[in-house]
Amino acid sequence: MISASDLEKLIQAFKDGSMGSEDRRDAAEILGKIKDSRALDPLIQYFKDPAKYNPSQHSLVRTFEELQQNRSAAEEALVKIGEPAIQPLIQIIDDDDYELSDPARALNDNVSLIRRSAVRALGRIKGPQVIGPLIRALRDNNSGVQSEAEDQIRKNIFDTSFDSSLVDSLIQALKDDDSEVQMRAEKFFERFLVQSAVQKEQSKKIQLEFW
Repeated sequence: MISASDLEKLIQAFKDGSMGSEDRRDAAEILGKIKDSRALDPLIQYFKDPAKYNPSQHSLVRTFEELQQNRSAAEEALVKIGEPAIQPLIQIIDDDDYELSDPARALNDNVSLIRRSAVRALGRIKGPQVIGPLIRALRDNNSGVQSEAEDQIRKNIFDTSFDSSLVDSLIQALKDDDSEVQMRAEKFFERFLVQSAVQKEQSKKIQLEFW
C-alpha cells in the first residue's frame, strides 16, 4: 500500500510532467487503482491532452499511436475511479471549448476524438446518471461520437439493471427536436419492449407519456 507522502509525490510528479511517457502511463494505472480523489483533476487534464511537452526531451509524445496509448491509460484510470469521474467526463462531452497543445495538434489529435473517448469512459462507468449525458451525445456534430454514444447507451440499457431515471431520459429522447435522436431512441425502445416483465411494466410509463 502506498503511503500518503508517496502518493502526494506521485501525483505531483504526474502533474508537473517530470515523467516520461511510459512512466506516466504506469503512474496513471497506479492512481486509478488507488482511487484517490486528488488524482482526478490531473488525470482529467492528461485525458484531454496527453501529448503535452515534458521537461525531458526524451519524454515527448512522438506518434499518434503513443498519444492514444496515453489517453487510454487515463481512461482506464478514470473508469476505475468511477462515480467521481462522471461529472468531469460529462463536462468534456458537453464543452469542447478548450485548447490543445501544439504536440497534440501536430499529431492530428482533435476535440472530437477526446469527446468520443469521454463518451466511452462514461458508458463504461455505468449507472443511471450516465444515460442522460449519453443521450445528449447523440446530438454531437461528429458521427464517431454519435456512434460511440449509441453503443454505450445500448450497453447501459440492456446489460445492466433498469432504473426509473433511465426511463425518463428515454422519454425525453423520444420527444427530442432532432429526428435522428428520436429515431435512435425509438430503436432502443423497441428493444426495451422485449425485455423482462419488470421492464415491460416500466415501458408502460413511456407509452403513456409519449403516445
